[in-house]
Amino acid sequence: MTLPNALTTIRLMLAPGLILVASSGRSDLVLIMLLSLQVTDWIDGPLARRSGRQSTAGARLDSLADAVMFASALAALVVLEGAMLLGEWPWVGAALASYGLSLAFGMVRFGVPPSYHQWSAKVSGPLTLLAVFAVLSFGVA
Repeated sequence: MTLPNALTTIRLMLAPGLILVASSGRSDLVLIMLLSLQVTDWIDGPLARRSGRQSTAGARLDSLADAVMFASALAALVVLEGAMLLGEWPWVGAALASYGLSLAFGMVRFGVPPSYHQWSAKVSGPLTLLAVFAVLSFGVA
């Protein structure tokens, strides 16, 4: 296994732990863990490109790990701040619907889930991280 794929696999395997940590009420540890997982996302792609180890399988693994990480982050937010998120259900619903529609479109059109490696996806990761940080640190949505 290549180092970039190992980093991606670590993200994939550890991301559900966000929910477990959230169930202990430790929002500070959720933030630290989420930031650490996000760092693996920031470095795995550039590392694969610089080392000449890019692959379709690696890109798909990366997209799967991203989806699991963001789903786990949302679940952790629900555990920690469920009542506040319930008040923001239209926004949460719109975000989930946009992801679901994109996934469905990719499956219908190409027969495989989409691989999110565009500029917009690179921006949405840090913005999502910032939103989670704001909710857990300041209670703002």
